[in-house]
Amino acid sequence: MNVCPKVCKFALSLLACFAFLLACAAPSLAQTGSTGALDGTVTDPSGGVIVGATVALTSATGEVRTATTDANGSYKFSLLQPGSYSIKFSASGFKTASVAAVVVNVAETAVLNRNLEVGAQSEQITVQATAEQLQTENAANGGTVSGQEITALPLVSRNYTQVISLAPGVVANASNAAAVGNGTQ
Repeated sequence: MNVCPKVCKFALSLLACFAFLLACAAPSLAQTGSTGALDGTVTDPSGGVIVGATVALTSATGEVRTATTDANGSYKFSLLQPGSYSIKFSASGFKTASVAAVVVNVAETAVLNRNLEVGAQSEQITVQATAEQLQTENAANGGTVSGQEITALPLVSRNYTQVISLAPGVVANASNAAAVGNGTQ
C-alpha cells in the first residue's frame, strides 16, 4: 500500500481549503488601537444619495486623502491619526461644501453626513460650525491625553502606567501606589 499519494492528496486538499479561506477573508478596514476613522453619506437636497461624489480629507500637516462615494452614497477613511481634519465634498452639478474642523479620536469612527445643494460646481459653501461628534458604529471609546496633562499629573509612585487610567472606560482598582502597574489595570 502506497501512502504517498494519500498524503499528497490530503495536503493538496488542505492547501486548497486554506487558499479558499484566504481569498474569502475580507480585508480589515477597521482602525488600530492608535488610529481612528471617518465615514458618512453624501446626499442631495431631496435625501437621495449622490454616487461618485469626491470627498477630500486634509490633515493638519497638509496630507490629502480622497475617496469616492459608492452606490449607497457612502465614503470611509480608515487608519487616520488622531487630530483635526478639514474635509471637502464635491460632485458634478452640486455646490462644493467644506467643513473646516472634524476631530478624529483614537479608536472611534466619526460620522459626518453631508447634504450638497444643487448648483454650479464653481459655487462653494463653507461650514464654520464643527462636525457633530456622534459615533454609532460601535461602543469603543478613545481619547488623546496631551503632554501638558501628563506633566501636570501628580504621579505618586512615578509609575507611568498611572496615565492609563485617564483613558475613557478604564477602571483602576489600586488600593495603594505599589499595586499600580502590577496587572491591576
